[in-house]
Amino acid sequence: MTAVVALLRAVNIGGRWIKMAELTALFHELGFADARTYVQSGNVVFTAGKANLGALKGKLEKAIAARFGFHSHTILRTGEQLHALIAANPFPAMAKKDPARLVVHFSESPHTAADKTGLAMEWAGPEEWRAIGEDVYITYPEGQGRSKLALKLKTPGTRRNFKSVLALAAMADAMNSQAGGATLKSRPQESPALGQKNGGEAMAKGQQRPSKEKRKPKADKNQPKKGSPVPSLSGQPSGATPPMPPAWNSKKT
Repeated sequence: MTAVVALLRAVNIGGRWIKMAELTALFHELGFADARTYVQSGNVVFTAGKANLGALKGKLEKAIAARFGFHSHTILRTGEQLHALIAANPFPAMAKKDPARLVVHFSESPHTAADKTGLAMEWAGPEEWRAIGEDVYITYPEGQGRSKLALKLKTPGTRRNFKSVLALAAMADAMNSQAGGATLKSRPQESPALGQKNGGEAMAKGQQRPSKEKRKPKADKNQPKKGSPVPSLSGQPSGATPPMPPAWNSKKT
């Protein structure tokens, strides 16, 4: 199982409304019981088997159209792919200064020749962009609302700011940890329990000390003195294991 992020295009704008609780319920019905959404723009993180992402994309788009009455291009990225995207970011200064003004355009398929022509256009504004693989990184120093930049991309895609990208990657990490951490709960705890003195090492080797102390009261019964205190076992550590996120550049004139 691996964490997958579904990015829905054009959700909750222009009359295309989806409540995130209903979107989560749909994913649960499709068998993705751990599905969780992030904000209101149509982002779902869930775990899936090693099925073909293309087949999974078609299944999700069909189910969304049937439930909500419209088609939404659904771009899928694994948690590993998101981390590769973050590492390849060509604008680290903007990501650090204001990640909300660094936007990633996720394309659902490789860029066409027309896309590459659009990405190679000259631009005199403050915005910059660079395409790496199927993704385009775009900076908006003055904010998207004030920008006049209009990249002409024919391939369907959807955009998320870098703040959302980082949050979705962290959610994917958490799900991958949970999916891979189930076996860790059965591992024995070898370190001594907190607060224990002069006994943690013996307990780490097994339950030897309790069995020896159980035999001590039997030996004390043969002594003539009555009323001798019986050693308590309540201070023994339980031993429980603690519970376990080619490049196309903008051109300035």
